[in-house]
Amino acid sequence: MKKINPNYPIKVLDKTFSLLDLLLQHSSSMHMTEISEKLGLY
Repeated sequence: MKKINPNYPIKVLDKTFSLLDLLLQHSSSMHMTEISEKLGLY
């Protein structure tokens, strides 16, 4: 069995929430392409 880092899901959630916060702050001024680039969805 692999040993799972207990902090990993917390880090992922934290990154997700900071991305969402960024998107909420800049949603009015950002184009969809810029948002996609920030999320890494080219």
